[in-house]
Amino acid sequence: MYLKLKCLGYDDDYDRLHVSLKQLEQNDYSAFQKANKLNSVVECQVIECSRNAVRVFASFDGLRVVGYIHHSQVSSLFFVDEKTAGFLFPEGRIYHCCVKQFRDDFNVVEFSRRDYLQEVYSHLEYGVSYDVSLVFRKCIFAYGNDIEGRVHNRVQREYRTRNIVQVFRR
Repeated sequence: MYLKLKCLGYDDDYDRLHVSLKQLEQNDYSAFQKANKLNSVVECQVIECSRNAVRVFASFDGLRVVGYIHHSQVSSLFFVDEKTAGFLFPEGRIYHCCVKQFRDDFNVVEFSRRDYLQEVYSHLEYGVSYDVSLVFRKCIFAYGNDIEGRVHNRVQREYRTRNIVQVFRR
């Protein structure tokens, strides 16, 4: 496997190259920072899941910014490890997120799903179905773009093999 890297510089003292994978991707960080405030809601598309975070990008006005969702910012209800993140965040899936912080030192944006889910909770409607993935722990949790919650009734066996199911807000 080969990685494409951008050479940022050379350190003579240690005979070391400074490289970046991130800077190969379009990253309109400054424009995004000017156009969005903290806690702004944006649509993020999943690039990949790593050990501690989900790498995403957000498109805006024909531009694009690179960012991430730390695993601790995915859910308020259950612990998210690399395996769970990989299940919930397949490459290409789109989720809404809040802007948590601007990381000027790395020109990336940290996004939060937790903040977004807490913000939209009061706007969820009764009787409306929401597409979710089921996360099986000691309890069963439902997790989707606009909703997360604990499933209180029995889950039919066929739901265990589906990736997306529908739930109602109680």
